[in-house]
Amino acid sequence: MRRVIYPLFAAIIATILYSLYNRPAVSDADRIRQVIATVAKAAEEKDAAKIVGLVDDAYSDNRDNSKQTLRAVLVQLFMSYRDIKTTVSHISVEVEGETAEAAFKGTVSGDGATWYGSFVVSFVKRGKHWLIRKVHVEEER
Repeated sequence: MRRVIYPLFAAIIATILYSLYNRPAVSDADRIRQVIATVAKAAEEKDAAKIVGLVDDAYSDNRDNSKQTLRAVLVQLFMSYRDIKTTVSHISVEVEGETAEAAFKGTVSGDGATWYGSFVVSFVKRGKHWLIRKVHVEEER
């Protein structure tokens, strides 16, 4: 019985180790795309805390929000709509060392109203995590 179990156990361990060490590396650009997707999903879930958790302490935007005021703005927005749906498209990401910039199109819809915008988002890398540093958004018609 042991002659069967030990080789089987060794094969399982070898497979696990191989998959752990030979996973394709996730690029910084892909990590930034994941942050954008997480923010979009958190908006649909009306989770202001999750969004603010992805924001750098030095956050600013072209609507004069800081990290501190952003949470209140999000909570007010989320309370204004029963359901929120988001889409993100045309994402381009440029990474330069510990900073990056992403540009994309986005829509937010809820309760029959739809808002369209073009976003330029600056990111800063803190440890292994990319955080949103600055947002510039232009509303589209």
